[in-house]
Amino acid sequence: MRIDDDVVLQHDRVWHDRYGWGTVVEVQNGVCDVRFDGSQTLITFTDGGRYGGVKVLWWQQPILFTPRKGVDYSGLPEMVLALLKFKGWA
Repeated sequence: MRIDDDVVLQHDRVWHDRYGWGTVVEVQNGVCDVRFDGSQTLITFTDGGRYGGVKVLWWQQPILFTPRKGVDYSGLPEMVLALLKFKGWA
């Protein structure tokens, strides 16, 4: 079981786009069970951090960028990736 190419292990902390932080309780056969902070319920996710075929789990809260009307951001993804590589994070 992986999220964004990184192996998911028991006790890993993950971010859900609706429930916030949770802890991986068990990993087996390409799925993981997560208990979210403040809850006793376990939710099962499939490879890639998916639930119902939709990616909802991340290693940290994703960074939100709000594009503005009429501005060309076509080179931004490449610049961000280059910066991450420069910092040794990618």
